[in-house]
Amino acid sequence: MKKVQQGFTLIELMIVVAIIGILAAVALPAYQDYTIRARLSEVLVALSSSKVQVAEVYESTGAMPAAGGATETSVETALVAGSTYISAAAITRNSADQVDIDLTMANLNTTVNGDTFSYRITGNPATGGVTIICNDTVGTTVDPQYLPAECKT
Repeated sequence: MKKVQQGFTLIELMIVVAIIGILAAVALPAYQDYTIRARLSEVLVALSSSKVQVAEVYESTGAMPAAGGATETSVETALVAGSTYISAAAITRNSADQVDIDLTMANLNTTVNGDTFSYRITGNPATGGVTIICNDTVGTTVDPQYLPAECKT
C-alpha cells in the first residue's frame, strides 16, 4: 500500500517565503509613496478654502491681500491649524495682482518634511478673475513624484 504525502516539503515552504519576501520588498516602498501622496492630498484640501479666500479679496478689492493684513494672517493661521501636515504657512504678495502661498510640510515622511509646497494666485485686472498655478516653477521643493497631477510640469 502506498503512503500519501501529507503537508509541504521544506523546499516548497522556502519558495513561498522567498516569494513573499520579494513581494514585500517591492510593495513597501510603493505603499510609502502612496501614503505621502494621500497626506499631501489632505494638504490640498486645507489649501482650497484659503485659495478661495484670497481670490475673493482680489475680486472684491481689485488687489491681492496686503502683507501683514487681516486676510493674510487669518489664512496663514487657518492653514497651520487646518492640517497636521503643515508646520508653517506664508503668503507673499509679489504685486497687487500676484500672491504666493508657501506651505512648509511636516509629519509626512522624512524625505518630504521641511519641503515647501507652493501655489501662485495671479489676478487679471481686466476681468477681475484669478488664475491659480501649482507647479515646481513657483517654488515647490516637494519631489515631483509626490505631487498631484495638476502640479506636475
